[in-house]
Amino acid sequence: MTTVEQLIIDANKLKDKSRYVEAAEMYIKAAEMYTNEVEKKSYNSEDLKEMYKNAAEMYKNAAEMYTNEVDKKSYNSEDLKEMYKNAAEMYKNAAEMYKNADEMYKNAAEMYKNAAEMYKNAAHMYRSTGNTNDAAEMYKNAAEMYKNAAEMYKFAGNTNDAEEMYKNAKEMNKNATECIKNEIY
Repeated sequence: MTTVEQLIIDANKLKDKSRYVEAAEMYIKAAEMYTNEVEKKSYNSEDLKEMYKNAAEMYKNAAEMYTNEVDKKSYNSEDLKEMYKNAAEMYKNAAEMYKNADEMYKNAAEMYKNAAEMYKNAAHMYRSTGNTNDAAEMYKNAAEMYKNAAEMYKFAGNTNDAEEMYKNAKEMNKNATECIKNEIY
């Protein structure tokens, strides 16, 4: 059976070879192993926080691999949208893990913000190709991630960043509404 440590070593080797999607898959497996471990055993609160933090780091690494892959190749627009959505999901997972780790609200906020940015990139791509239904969905996802980031910034005591995230969420909802209106007319 493969250990988490071996998965991380293998992922790092793939990353060094610019095989980002494969590295992302390894980081995801490592994150899943951490979260499965949390569900199986009862840990003291410090160990539990550490497990969630480790899972968050793996999801964050996976998201970064997807964004590196976007930078590496010239994809057709469908593949590029998929990479952005994958990165967004990984940032979202990282945020959830940081939130579970307790007192890591700023880290969670940053991951939600990154997820929002990836959804926004996908939305722009969908919109530019005339796919307004999917663009609207991605804008709504971005808005939700910005709202989550705002809440985490509030917990962290950073009201300025929270206000900025709420403003961004409002803009994403506006964009989603515009896409829906354009689809109807």
